[in-house]
Amino acid sequence: MERMAPGQPTSIAGRHELLIAAAAAARGESLDVMLGEDILLHLKPFPENLLVNSRFGGRWGSERRIALPAGAGRADLALSVELAEGRASFLSGEALLLEVPLAQPLAGARLLVSDNILKVGGDGAPGGVLHGQIGLADAQHVSGLVQLAPGEEAAAIEFRADGRPLSRLEIAPGGTSGGARRFGIPHPWEALVYEGMWVEMRHGGAVLDAVPLRSRYFGAVEHCSDRSVSGWARNPAMPAAPLVVDIYVNGRFRGSARANGARPGMPQDGAGFHFRFPEPILLPESQEARVSVRVGDTDLELTNSPWWICRPVTYTGPLPAGA
Repeated sequence: MERMAPGQPTSIAGRHELLIAAAAAARGESLDVMLGEDILLHLKPFPENLLVNSRFGGRWGSERRIALPAGAGRADLALSVELAEGRASFLSGEALLLEVPLAQPLAGARLLVSDNILKVGGDGAPGGVLHGQIGLADAQHVSGLVQLAPGEEAAAIEFRADGRPLSRLEIAPGGTSGGARRFGIPHPWEALVYEGMWVEMRHGGAVLDAVPLRSRYFGAVEHCSDRSVSGWARNPAMPAAPLVVDIYVNGRFRGSARANGARPGMPQDGAGFHFRFPEPILLPESQEARVSVRVGDTDLELTNSPWWICRPVTYTGPLPAGA
């Protein structure tokens, strides 16, 4: 199948008017400019100051801090962040508080806000949507955050996978205060999604955000024999949505099971599966038999998979008497 390139997200270059609520410091929230796994710019509020930093290759850089007036950290704080090639500026009104270099170009970078660090103006998407971001897109759902301007009418957000329509989200009117809206919507059952697809968040003809589809699952095979296999599997982002696991014997598909049952000693877990083979696995002499369990429609195997039922071994010593 031909892969389709994602649309070009709206550039984050320009001036962003922010409102940092007092709760942001207490909850450890931050604003980040991300480029892949690197953080070009990290802003984290504290009661006494604002910490500014960056992270490349998993290593944090040198900290810079913007001092706040006494008591300012206990109230909502207005701040402007201006992003340009090679630099980021922090302003209070028109007064420059701090300017730091940006080590990478802004092309392809993403601006990520949080529940209590919000955009209230500046360069944004059309139609009253101040900001939109995808937090996670996997094979089951897409989740994230969207913010309407105060007083705006309802808005429709469209999601596409490799350019093809995927799902749609209706956002209620912004009300008098606007604010962030968290969302999480499962993919339609008929949707064709797979690892590595690009998921786009669109509104008014603009691409608000785009991320690769990456699933993250936990699970393990706990027991296996020639008659059955059991274990558990879960999507930590959607624990209420059971996974389906596929079972293979020596690489050949034998069936599927839904991971929505109780587990021994854990009746409330709800992520267990048990699959009984229609016929016991044949165990011919000197041949191997292995059972593999994968998350449905993926190549992702559970822990302890494959499970060897039997396997031939080389015996180099003298044969036992009577062999």
